[in-house]
Amino acid sequence: MKRKFTSRIGKGPKIPDFLATHDSATGMVLALADFLKGKPYEGLGTVPTNESYATFINILPVSWRKKLYSWIGNFSAASVKKAGDIDASKIDKWIYDLYPKRKYPAIVIGSSNGAMIHLCAAMGIPWLPQTFLIPVDKEKKFPVDEPKKTMNWGIEPGNAFLKKNKEWQLHHMMDPNQDRLRVDDVGYFRIKKLKMGEWYTKFVEEQLAPGGKIIIVDCRYQWPVCKMGERHYFQFGGAGGLEPKEYYEGSAAVKEFLQRAGTGFEKWDAPVPDSLAPEAEWGLEQAFTDDFTHFAKKNNFKISRISFDHPQEVSAAVADIYKIWYREKSAASSRLLVESFNIISPYLSMKKHCIPYWLFFNVNFAAEDLETYLQYSENFEEIYMMILSHGKNSAGSTPISRWEEILQKAKKKGEFIGTNPKEYPVDLAVYARYSKDLKKKVPEKFSFPDPLDPDYACELLESLMKIKQI
Repeated sequence: MKRKFTSRIGKGPKIPDFLATHDSATGMVLALADFLKGKPYEGLGTVPTNESYATFINILPVSWRKKLYSWIGNFSAASVKKAGDIDASKIDKWIYDLYPKRKYPAIVIGSSNGAMIHLCAAMGIPWLPQTFLIPVDKEKKFPVDEPKKTMNWGIEPGNAFLKKNKEWQLHHMMDPNQDRLRVDDVGYFRIKKLKMGEWYTKFVEEQLAPGGKIIIVDCRYQWPVCKMGERHYFQFGGAGGLEPKEYYEGSAAVKEFLQRAGTGFEKWDAPVPDSLAPEAEWGLEQAFTDDFTHFAKKNNFKISRISFDHPQEVSAAVADIYKIWYREKSAASSRLLVESFNIISPYLSMKKHCIPYWLFFNVNFAAEDLETYLQYSENFEEIYMMILSHGKNSAGSTPISRWEEILQKAKKKGEFIGTNPKEYPVDLAVYARYSKDLKKKVPEKFSFPDPLDPDYACELLESLMKIKQI
């Protein structure tokens, strides 16, 4: 099957005004839709990408940049008084309208994962996410290091949302480590679909080819939570530089971080968790897959499941799939592009003949995983790196010196893309600069190959992940 591209008309369908534009799922679905339209994903789909804008951001004082980061993240926050008016089905309709209309040999559903977005691009197919972020304006500030107050605040608007949206689950998430600049006045309502719903059903009925495949991305990562009611959880902390136990019980790393922040605390005043649940951002709520499984059997579609325990776990295998795919097309590549969180570009990555390696966040665990991959992988001639800046030296975040050491592992050339190492991790210009930098610094030498066959891609992924586990 030849890869078919269509151009974007105007700016595409409007993102629901209550949906976070800076979040992982929103960014990834926009990036993949742009790829399928034959268009590079730039500026997280929302940030201006001209050089003057990027330069202006980074000449601001650090304190102003942090305020700007907080403001941008909270810009789409819904009013707490209107939480019960939010209609989450508008998200499904937006995604239905976003992708090019054609018959696809397969459709991916489930957990957010940047590596899987690259695999979707290689197969030329769309992804239907389960989890989204709705920021909710608290209308007054709560102490960032006293999560019980934020947890109790979330009960009323959470219940109002769930009463309106009966086919969704709510994970009210608070992370004073990695989201410190935002969570004092905004609540993070991560919502998970429990049913296919009208628009996902319509999408699959219309756009999955006869005999096609539904691929479930099943991240089984869990987190201790407080169960607040039916379909309602409070999660303190999130996947990144600290373990769940450190959020709830404290640690030397937490103490040092809070001392640096000048809080007067040695650990957080955390609630006692009473349950385990799929992690708010990355974990898959299994009820979501039931409708798809039933639908697949009823309509004679194939169905397969890709399961893993942590979002980082798929990255090495997907990178190796790209190596194999390029080599089979007589176009072997020795060029690695390291991406992080929502700073991804599947279209430009492929156009520049890069092997993509995705980091779930800019933390030591992810850096170690990348280092391990580079140890057992063949040496790369070139390594390029686009690193997220989230405005804070959070506990467990990777210092720029370690990223620089990783770049030095390239045989010929190692270089940051969009990232100004002197400004990291308050390098907000990276969001405006990464795609322009990628176009300019990495030479083009590749034409798009025919898409990977979905059955072959799933077999490859399963076998490569087994090798890693051994």
